Amino acid sequence: MLLKEYSLRRYGPLPDSGKRQLGAFNLFFGPNEDGKTLTIDALLKLILGKAALRCFQAIKRVEEQPDGYVVLQLKDRQEVKLPEAGSLPELLGISAAEFTNIFIIRDSNLAIANEDQFYRGVTNRLTGMRSGEVNRVIDELQELGKITNTGDFKNTAPDKFKDRLNKARLLLQKSGQLIEKMIGEGYAGFEEELAALNAEHKDCQSKLMLQREAANRDKYETGLTALIGLKSTLNAIEQLNRVTKADYDEWRNTELKLGHIGDERKRLEEELLGGRELLEGARKQLLSVKLAHREAEQEQKRVVSSIEADLKEYDRQQGLYCRWEIFAEKNLLSRFFVSGFIVFILALAGSAFRPLWGLDILLGLALAAVLFAAAVHFIYLHKKSRLREAEVALLVKAESLNLVVADLHTLRRDFGSLAQKVDIVAGHLMEAEKSLEWRQKEFDRIKNEIEVRGRQAKETEADIKRLQNLTGADSLEAVANNITQQQNLQKESAKEAGILESHFGKGDRLGSPAELLSYWESQVDSLLPFATVVPGVVHDQNKVLRLTETLGVLEEKISELKEILYNRKDELRSVEKEFDDIFSVAEEEELRCETTADLKMNVKKLEDWIRACEENKNAALAAISLFKMIEQEEEQKVSELFGSESPVSGYFDFITGGLAEKVIYNAGYNTVSIIRKNGLQLNADQLSGGAYDQLYFAIRLALGEKLLKGERGFLILDDPFIKADPERLKSLISTLFKISAEGWQILYFSAKGEIRQALEGKINAGEVRQFSINPGAAI
Repeated sequence: MLLKEYSLRRYGPLPDSGKRQLGAFNLFFGPNEDGKTLTIDALLKLILGKAALRCFQAIKRVEEQPDGYVVLQLKDRQEVKLPEAGSLPELLGISAAEFTNIFIIRDSNLAIANEDQFYRGVTNRLTGMRSGEVNRVIDELQELGKITNTGDFKNTAPDKFKDRLNKARLLLQKSGQLIEKMIGEGYAGFEEELAALNAEHKDCQSKLMLQREAANRDKYETGLTALIGLKSTLNAIEQLNRVTKADYDEWRNTELKLGHIGDERKRLEEELLGGRELLEGARKQLLSVKLAHREAEQEQKRVVSSIEADLKEYDRQQGLYCRWEIFAEKNLLSRFFVSGFIVFILALAGSAFRPLWGLDILLGLALAAVLFAAAVHFIYLHKKSRLREAEVALLVKAESLNLVVADLHTLRRDFGSLAQKVDIVAGHLMEAEKSLEWRQKEFDRIKNEIEVRGRQAKETEADIKRLQNLTGADSLEAVANNITQQQNLQKESAKEAGILESHFGKGDRLGSPAELLSYWESQVDSLLPFATVVPGVVHDQNKVLRLTETLGVLEEKISELKEILYNRKDELRSVEKEFDDIFSVAEEEELRCETTADLKMNVKKLEDWIRACEENKNAALAAISLFKMIEQEEEQKVSELFGSESPVSGYFDFITGGLAEKVIYNAGYNTVSIIRKNGLQLNADQLSGGAYDQLYFAIRLALGEKLLKGERGFLILDDPFIKADPERLKSLISTLFKISAEGWQILYFSAKGEIRQALEGKINAGEVRQFSINPGAAI
């Protein structure tokens, strides 16, 4: 079975492929998202038909059926065109699951899905095994015997047969104990004793009923009297209800508030009087300080205008005097004068003895020096004299201004103290102004508060007037008397209500007093029929207690006897229900269990049913044992697909170059193993990645050859070696070429450059045909 040709005109986004002739080894190469997976999906739909949808979930990515065909070459080189000729499962009798597991490898997984079931199914088809029928017979035997695979009774819903059988065994034990208990108690004589006790109980109840009617009569009379008194009291309270305790409290609080306002107003008026005096004092103080400030400023201006210019002139002359004083009083001038005088005397003496023109010059210079020194000293003395005259003139002027000073230093100090005095008086003026402002604000505040208290007093008086109109009283004492009367009446009404509540309670009426009064009226009215009953009977509470006690003893005895009867009947009903639960599945008739005879009959029936269940179980287990032996013989046939002379071992030896002696299948564990030349046995999951893939290639090839009855087929591979390293990839590619050389056709789909690189030499040699899904794309 080879795929000779295919054409995909339309399938989803795929372009028209045109007619493509396939060879022994075909590579479909292109980048991801180029349409390789959709091409595989389309080919599978054309080959398998609707069965492809059941085998591949992802194949539903494109809902439409592909527009195209495939040409298959069957044995004797017969060619068929699908889907016109049907589907491959219809033509060859191969199921879609078998085709998928053998001829399709997707998602890099060479393992076989549901391996044990798949091998058994293929073997059944190839060898005619009937292991499925054996299993169905075993299942039917287990169902008939109500047993599980382990030989125990089934306990699955809804029957819960094991629990049902256990309950039956417990019910046998429980029923036997109940039969013994009922016989020991004398169950039959209980009803006569119960009739006698009921008669005595009825007589006691009659006597107690007479006492209760007498009690109701007395209760009616007491309740009626209390009800009339309560209504009268409530009417009186209603007349006085115009005045309430809240009105009294409000009036009293209002009068207290009015008195407090009056006291506060009086205090504020006294405080206002004192504030007025303080305000006048502050005004006088401010006027006095303003006057002092004005006088101080005027005195300062007068002194400054008279003395300040002379004092500045004195300071100027003193500065000139100080500069001349430096010359006059330093040793330099004295030395200059003495030196010039000495030179003058010596030169004069020398000229007298021996006149020389040089001495004349020296004499002239010395005279000039002496005269200069004398002139400087004279000017200094003149400056000093004028400075002293200016100082005296200043002191005289200061004295004329009423400034008593001894010298200019004192004058300067007093001159500065005038400015300081003005500042001090200015500070006093500011304080006086602030004091007057504060006193004025305080005075206004007190005045405003007095006005507020006046308004409050008027409002409070209006409140008292309102309360007088509301209560109709003209004084607080009258309101107090009204309240006292109400309180007394309230006590009286509470007393009457207490009597009614003690006799009749409050019921469920927790609303207004009117509702409660209505309730009590209805209760008293309900006792009206007892107003004239049993006139000759006097209610005696002690007699009631005795009758009640006797009645209680009788009721206790009756209750105990009824409880015994009820318990036994209840136990019988319970046992009857358990019998019904056990037999409800097998029988429709109702089981009665009212007497010991009924109970014994049902026990016998239950014993027979338990015995029958055990016998059915044993018979089913014996038959199942025989069929298990047959099933084991059938299971051995699966192993015939494997072994040293099997096709699987032959292919694996051919692909691996003699890696293992044989491949075996362990039916008990559903595992595939290999046995090496040295006898070492390895399970498939113990092999290396490459050997594992080669093993399952061998299994697929052997099973495919079996299903195709010795013919070779084609393999569709969707990047099966994507996880392989370079060495493993080289080995697996070599395996593909080996099986291709044996006649198997390879359709390899890949987007990996290393795959194309590994096949490039074969492509160039023409041994591998390369196709692109999009023919216009560069390869």
